[in-house]
Amino acid sequence: MAGDEYFIHPSSEVRELLSQLQELTQPEDIPKRAKLLEYILTQVTLKDFPLLWAKLHIELGHALRQNPTQKPEALKRSIVCYDAAATIYTYEGMLADWVRIQYYKGSALHALAWLLAGGERETTMRSAIACFDAALDGCDSNVVSHHWVAIQNDKGAALRGLADLLRGPGRAGALRASVGCFEAVLQKISREKSPAAWVKTQNNKSMVLRDFGATLGLIAKERTGPLRIKVLRTAIFCCDEALTVSTHEKDPDGWSRIQNNKGNALRELASALTDGVEQKIVLQAAITCYNNALLEQRRELNPTMWAMMQNNKAVTLRELTKNLAGDELVDNLQEIVACYDAVVSVYTREVLPADHYRITYSIGMYLFQKGDWKNAARYLATALDALDDLFVLEITTYGRKATLKAGNDLTAQLAYALIRTGTVDAAKRAAEVLERGRGRITGEVVTRQEAQLTAASKFVPEALLEQFHAASDRLMKISFVGGASDTLQIELSPKNMEVVGEAAEKTALVAANTRLFDYQEAQ
Repeated sequence: MAGDEYFIHPSSEVRELLSQLQELTQPEDIPKRAKLLEYILTQVTLKDFPLLWAKLHIELGHALRQNPTQKPEALKRSIVCYDAAATIYTYEGMLADWVRIQYYKGSALHALAWLLAGGERETTMRSAIACFDAALDGCDSNVVSHHWVAIQNDKGAALRGLADLLRGPGRAGALRASVGCFEAVLQKISREKSPAAWVKTQNNKSMVLRDFGATLGLIAKERTGPLRIKVLRTAIFCCDEALTVSTHEKDPDGWSRIQNNKGNALRELASALTDGVEQKIVLQAAITCYNNALLEQRRELNPTMWAMMQNNKAVTLRELTKNLAGDELVDNLQEIVACYDAVVSVYTREVLPADHYRITYSIGMYLFQKGDWKNAARYLATALDALDDLFVLEITTYGRKATLKAGNDLTAQLAYALIRTGTVDAAKRAAEVLERGRGRITGEVVTRQEAQLTAASKFVPEALLEQFHAASDRLMKISFVGGASDTLQIELSPKNMEVVGEAAEKTALVAANTRLFDYQEAQ
């Protein structure tokens, strides 16, 4: 940064504090560094030492942006710091410094956007892109600096993030603009002179092209088929180019991530092809990429990345099963189960119940459709456990109703899968599952009745309130009728649940579902 006032200050205390600041350079020192900067700024005034004041605000902005705790609040404060610094390092007076500040602010806004949701995320992402544009406008177009490359890459990444929030032409336009950022960089740098930046840009471009290919897949194939295939083959080419520099020996972690991205592009390409044989070849190539990627990932070191790659592999294996039969299909299903077992060992019910439910229910129903009743029942059972956790955590009436509906479907599906396992205690376990679903509904009825009675007592005339009590009691009696009786277990016996074909299975599910006694009226 411009200015030489960093240690020019009349106060010996401030000079000592600045010396201490220069010693706090390690990642673990960031929180302490932020606190020290905040204190120094109480001793340095804008009027007397404007350049030092501005530089300290930039340093504080960096420390807050890199702070691993209190992320949203810290990022918002870092943006305020950069804005303060920009009042001194102006476009007219100190252009190079102003450009850097715009870049820093854009980076903070980009990081903040991912911590927000809905319209607030989109607004913040657009603000980040505006900062990157401002920074690029201030750069000399004839000079390819490290900052220019970094700004273009980050702008491309922000445009990709914005595209995730958009639909239709807006999404496609953001993705095209993102590709344009990466192509601008690749036109100015080479693998020989700037290998690290070149690899990063090729990889970034490949991911955006893959997203663009997926977007084209939402349009009728006869309109976009050839273009989609061309875009996805270009994405794969970008990965192959990056892998010429980021080799397994020189950069194992980077090589692993690029292999994963190449696998994603190959899987998307397979969905664009119409020839079954070619699809199978491409999907097998994608699985090879995921296997390569997993060679350098460890659950202990980077569990999230490891689980993501396991999930990508599982999704691709599921696509591959469409072209398999016999022993090859059985082996493939076993590999799918192994991948999802790995995924849910990270996305656990205790830590991430919503993700755990989503994943286990998805694979459970997939195995249900494939007739793997044992594993389907295992996954659906853990999905039901996670759903119970989510029901307890849900505080809105709408949310609880939605969870009840999901639980209603899930208990019926799990009960049916248990019956189809053919184990000795299958009927008993299925009955217990259905009783568990009925108990959840009954508990909700009791809770809602108590809340309604409390509210009614405040506003309703006494005579009408007595009628309300009577109606509420009637619903309670309905919800408590029946139970997981011996009769229910007999009705759920394998002999009485024999089905043939998809229509019969659906009928059996509906039949099991109705055993949740008088669900509609109790609801």
